[in-house]
Amino acid sequence: MTAATQPRAAVQNYFDALKSGNVDAVAKTFTSDAVVAFDGQATATGSQAVRSLYEKLLKDGADLKSATHTIDETRNAGTQDAFARSTSKQGDTTYRELFMLSHQGGQWLISRFMNNQGGS
Repeated sequence: MTAATQPRAAVQNYFDALKSGNVDAVAKTFTSDAVVAFDGQATATGSQAVRSLYEKLLKDGADLKSATHTIDETRNAGTQDAFARSTSKQGDTTYRELFMLSHQGGQWLISRFMNNQGGS
């Protein structure tokens, strides 16, 4: 796997963990100081807040496990940072997503994540 494709793989790992419903696996895709702004939820900052957010989302029956995801673009910004843009569909709702990734400890992790509903 080339350095340019690794951020894409990190985002795919996040989507795979989300679909599995495994909160531990989801949490492991983020940096310890991650910030997550998930549409309709309070912003979560740091490992525990991110974990709590996903525990709530998965427990509340959000249609995350059956959502479909398309990674539209990934770009490296030097050797330690990258971003990815994706589109997800949950039921009848389409979301736009933006990921900022950091290369830490030999792996790419999500440091910032934001999604919102796409306009028509």
